[in-house]
Amino acid sequence: MRKTFLCLAGLGSLLACRHIDPWSHEYNLQQAQLAYTQNMRWQNFDKASQWIPQDDRARFFREAGQLRDVRISEYDIGELEVRDGGKAASVRVSYRLYDMQTLIERNVLETQEWSYGDEGWRVRSKLASLRDGSALPHGATP
Repeated sequence: MRKTFLCLAGLGSLLACRHIDPWSHEYNLQQAQLAYTQNMRWQNFDKASQWIPQDDRARFFREAGQLRDVRISEYDIGELEVRDGGKAASVRVSYRLYDMQTLIERNVLETQEWSYGDEGWRVRSKLASLRDGSALPHGATP
């Protein structure tokens, strides 16, 4: 009787969590996208770069360097649009940027383009769009 109860309780727990499949591409994408965006929020560019394709990292770090005086005070992740059989996705992220030089805060939208390959999920981030949305001119350095 006790074994039957434990078995049913375990089965009930599994059924309650069945909507979250940790092996699915979409779940892994959601986790990667959230971690990437959180690292961007806190300017942990080294950690965020693990989701940038190797051939795009030089550009990523060059553009990240232009964000030294821009702080992300908050962000909102939009809905993921998965396509190509789960191998590609896009998501719009709304950032609230605070420019430390001009003391101006703005809302900036970024569309992140994600793709799945041998190395897992990778994003082609458009950091220049964050810079363009800030109060500083594009390419300006402190």
